[in-house]
Amino acid sequence: MTITKRMTPMLNPRARRDEGLALGKDAYLIFELDGSEYAMPVVHVAEIITALEYSQVPGAPKYLLGVCNLRGKILPIVDLRCRFAMPAYDSRGRDCYLIIRHEIDETSYQVGIQVDQVKEVTRIDSDSIDPAPNVNDFINRPVFCGVAKTESGVKLIVDVPAFVIQLRDAIRHAYNRGSD
Repeated sequence: MTITKRMTPMLNPRARRDEGLALGKDAYLIFELDGSEYAMPVVHVAEIITALEYSQVPGAPKYLLGVCNLRGKILPIVDLRCRFAMPAYDSRGRDCYLIIRHEIDETSYQVGIQVDQVKEVTRIDSDSIDPAPNVNDFINRPVFCGVAKTESGVKLIVDVPAFVIQLRDAIRHAYNRGSD
């Protein structure tokens, strides 16, 4: 099954990079899931897309929505709500995807993650970040690297390197299991 939608970049890479450079190493993208706000370092966000076309992969984990062809590169698309065991969200056609990237052993990985909405890019001082409590496992390992205390409340900070590595390993495991 292919789900077809128009692809529209919300924040071009140059604008994101320029804004991130202006904010320095403390620049974070704030996004929402199930009414709570989360953060991730801007340096890991390649772009934000409001809609894209993806194809479902038979036998893939439930949280893997499918794969897409983004300018010639095949990316897995993850439903972050499903992966974090949150209730489903009716976006009513207002889909929002973060294209995140991380380099592992000189190989660049990109992943699309579906979120409810993007709130802002902001600066979070390192002295306002505490270690994350170990309350959520993602394949028995934490996916949050800290908790930011901000004027608008606390925000869990996604550990993008750990998230990408764990996702890569989970997809490999699913494909290897399927080829047995």
